[in-house]
Formats: sequence, C-alpha cells, structure tokens
Amino acid sequence: MSTAVAVAPQRDGLHNLGVYLRFTARRNWVRFLVWFLIIVGMLWFIVYYYQQLFKDPKELQVFVDTARSPSLGSMVGLLSNPASIGGAVWSKYWMFGSLMLSIGVLFLMTRNLRADEDQGRAELVRSYPLGIHSRLASSVILMSALSVVIGVLSGLIVAASGVTDAADAATGSWILGLSMGAMGLLGVGVGALVNETSPSSAAANGTGVAVIGVFYVIRMIGDLQADWLVYVSPLGWGEKMDPWGANRWWLLLPIVGLYAVLCLAAWALQTRRDLGDSLARARTGADHASGLTRQVWGLGLRLQRGSIIGWAVGLIVFGGLLGSVMKAMQELLAGATNMPGLAGVGAGLDATLGGLLIPLMALAVGVFAAQSSTTLRTDEAHGVLESQVAGGIGRVSWALQRLAVTAVTAVVFLVVVGLIMGSSYASLVSDSSKVGVGVGAMLVYLPSCLLLASIFVLGFGWWPRFAVTVTWIVVGSLWVFMIIGMALNIPQWVLDLMPFNAIPKIPAVEMDWRPVLVISAITVACTVVGLIGFRRRNIPT
Repeated sequence: MSTAVAVAPQRDGLHNLGVYLRFTARRNWVRFLVWFLIIVGMLWFIVYYYQQLFKDPKELQVFVDTARSPSLGSMVGLLSNPASIGGAVWSKYWMFGSLMLSIGVLFLMTRNLRADEDQGRAELVRSYPLGIHSRLASSVILMSALSVVIGVLSGLIVAASGVTDAADAATGSWILGLSMGAMGLLGVGVGALVNETSPSSAAANGTGVAVIGVFYVIRMIGDLQADWLVYVSPLGWGEKMDPWGANRWWLLLPIVGLYAVLCLAAWALQTRRDLGDSLARARTGADHASGLTRQVWGLGLRLQRGSIIGWAVGLIVFGGLLGSVMKAMQELLAGATNMPGLAGVGAGLDATLGGLLIPLMALAVGVFAAQSSTTLRTDEAHGVLESQVAGGIGRVSWALQRLAVTAVTAVVFLVVVGLIMGSSYASLVSDSSKVGVGVGAMLVYLPSCLLLASIFVLGFGWWPRFAVTVTWIVVGSLWVFMIIGMALNIPQWVLDLMPFNAIPKIPAVEMDWRPVLVISAITVACTVVGLIGFRRRNIPT
C-alpha cells in the first residue's frame, strides 16, 4: 500500500508584498535619502553656481562654444540650444547625474536581490509566507519611486530657479528633470534583469555597469560620427529629449517601455530558476591554484582583476577625451580664474592642465584607491581573510600585501593618465618634454589618493563594521564639499585643507613639497594606527 503525498505548488504571486515593501523601505531609507541629497543637491548647487558665474553673457558664450566642441559633446551629450544658464547646467550635469543615478539604483537593486541570495538572507525571508515575486516587486517599486521623485524634484528646482527667459522655460526644465528620472528607471530595469541572470552580486553589478557602459559608448560614437546611432542607445533617447530645444517629451515613452520590458523579463525568469541559482552558471576554477594566487598579493590582484581592468579602460578613455578638449577648455578657465580652489593658477594651457584636468583625474584614481582598499573588508566577510591568516601569514603582512596591490595599481593609473595628459599638452605646445611634466603632475597626487585608502584602513582596524560606510561618506563628502565651496565662496584657506586642493597644481605653479609631505605623514599615521587595531581585534568581526 502506498501513500500519496501532496506537494504544495511554489507561490508565483505577490503574497505579503506590503509587508516586504515596508521591510525594504526601513532597511534602505538612509541610502534613499543619501542618493536623493547627492543627485538633487548637486543639481541645485550647479544651478546656483552658474547663475553667479555667468552673469556676463560673454562668459556664457565661451562656455557654449566649448560645450559644442565635438570632443566635449561626445562626453556630456549635445544640446541644440545651450545658450542659457539652463543649457549650461544640462551640459555640465545631465550626463554625469543620469549615469550616477542609473548606476546607483542598479547597485541598490543588487543589494536587495542578488546580494541577499548570496548571503542567505533571501532564503530566510522566503521561509515566511512570501510570494515568489514579492522581493523583486518591492525593489522595483521602491527604486522606481526614488527615480521618479528625483526626476520630478530636479525639474522643479530648475524651473523655480529661472535659468532661462525663453517662452518654453518651464517645459524645458521639466523635460530635463524627467529625462534624469527616466535614466533612473533604466537602471532599475537593467538591475532587475541582471540580478536574475548573474551567478553572484559582484557579477550582477559588473554586468549591469557594462550594459550601461555599452549604452554610453554607442551614444558617444553617435554624437561623434552618426547622429542616427544615438537613437540606438537608451541614454541617447534621454539626451535627445533636448530641453529648451526640440523638447521631445515623447522620447520618455520608449525609455519607460524598455524599463517595463526588462522588468517583465526578470519576472518571467524568476519562475524558471532556483533560489540562489542563476541562468548564467558561475565559471569553475582550475583544479590547482597557480603560483600567483598562492601569494597574498597575487590572490588580491586576481580577485580585483575585473575591477582593475574596468577602471583602466574608463580612465584611459576619459583621460583621452579630456586631453582632446584641453585647448577648448583653456578659454573657459581663463574666464573663471576667480573660482575658489583655482586661485593663483593663472590662465593658459598650464592652468587648464594643472588647475582643472589633472586634479579631476587624480580624484578619480583616489576613488579607485578607496574602492580597492575596501575589498579587505569584503574578503573578511566572505572568509578569505580567516582562511589565509589560519596558515603561516600574519595579519599585518596580509593587510600590507593587499594594500600594496592598491598602491601599485594607483601608481600605474597615475602614470598612464599622466602620459595621456602630457602627450596632449606636448602636442599643443610642440614640446615633447611636456610629456614628463604631465606624468610628474599626476604622481604628485599619489599621497592624496592613498589617504582615502588609509582612512578605510583606520576604520578597518578599529571599527570594521562601519569602515566601508565611513570611507564612502568621506569620499562623497569630499566631492560635495568641493562643489559647495565653489558655489558658496568658502574661504580659500578652508578649501586648501582638502587633500586634492592642497597639492600644488603643476605646471601652473611651482612645486611645493610641504603639503605633499604632510599628507604623506597623515596617510602613514592612519595606516599604522589601523594596522595596530587590526592586529588586536577578533576575526571575523
């Protein structure tokens, strides 16, 4: 005699969606607030700052001429009517803000979806009576709401600021805001799909950023060579909404349509995979570890390989594009020599290179150094640290070898970007010796870049649970504070305390080793104190 056992079918609905929505909102409200303040706050400061900077129509015309150059337009997009404060704000911020928002919501989607599966939290919450789609739906709803709110308030800020006297001023302002919100929805859709197809949270983030990067490159090639190619990229659709120009509001519809298709595809795929599994299988490793990965620094380099390659490509591309518009930006900087943070650098190509382009690229390398150093905490959370220090390697030696990967890679990045900038500079002045000037000017920023990594090491040693968060708060605050300083005329001596402002802006000014030595001493002190704490605390913590 046999007994039949009935197996309950897997839930395929939205059971207890409201409960999980509240849980997700409570878990992420601080991150929502931070992203809102960064995106909308930076837009407000740029609007205010440009209203103060471009009171003279001649200075605005110089900016317009620069923004219309093919090289700069390929980076930030082309606007048919940039001859207003609103057009200047769009050229300065739209592309950067849209990319930042789309990638930000992509990372938030991964944190609440694939990362929870990797850490076992998804399995825990699914033990509650929860519909199979409730987790996905809650993330899509909340991240979409964040994007829409940011877009609407961005449009409201620009409209209320009176950035243009044109008859369609309000329409253009709202189109600018809604196009930014639409790019956030694009990030939500891409995030929903890659979290279903990727085998890990890191793979989901990498794939998602790669997809958005492809959209950006297609749009960039279109702006440089063939206008029709811009319409192949969703980023191009947002660009071609063209506020204060064509005002193509209807291009919002295909963006929303693509967002809906991506979310529906993720919905369909979710019913066809097991929890914790993915459609794309994780690649299996070799049977035996190579000689490189048997070393602490070699394993660290291998774990960061994808990130390092991505950073290298990005820095080379953007360094080349900035170098190509150096001459065009010379006139723009010459008309803004009274800007806080650039006092004393003068005008000309030296000021353009040393006062504007090199500090910007050095800050990007500093962000890499911060991101690379935080992998120490990631490896502790994933058990890599515990398994290695259980052998013959000491804690301090482990940390120093991993940090050496960060430092050496940062040096390589600074040299490569310096070669690119120096070559552009040398071609403009017909002096090949200027290539070395570019490399030297970049390497001077090495202590400032490593200072961001040392701040993490300090927290990693004594307050490991908060180290990553504090590090990114410092990086974000540094960026935002520099913008506030430029907009609110904070005293020069205060701005000079910023690590990337304190460094001499070679070749615009003479070399001064004092700030370099001071920042180097602070970097070493933070690192030593952090390693002392790391040596004394429990692992993992």
